[in-house]
Amino acid sequence: MRADFMNAGQPSTNPLIDAAIDRVAQQRGWRRSSGVEPTVHLADLEFWHGFRSLGGGTGIFFYDEKTCQGLLGVMTDFAGPVDLFRLTTVMLPSTS
Repeated sequence: MRADFMNAGQPSTNPLIDAAIDRVAQQRGWRRSSGVEPTVHLADLEFWHGFRSLGGGTGIFFYDEKTCQGLLGVMTDFAGPVDLFRLTTVMLPSTS
């Protein structure tokens, strides 16, 4: 990440984003690293950005608080494709 971009926001955590990423990792059978990984919150823009270690690969995510939507890109092989996953923290109505 660019230092000026990282310095524009504040290091932070967001349990909702981590839960959405955990769900992707669980569905793909990827292990998540324990501990806090780099996450930047740009409060004025309601924007989040960070890295995650997933399944032996690297994930980079962007998340917009206004829409409760984000994008996670994961590369498990430097020569291979980037897998993209839509992140959402929008609550869906119960079907029961």
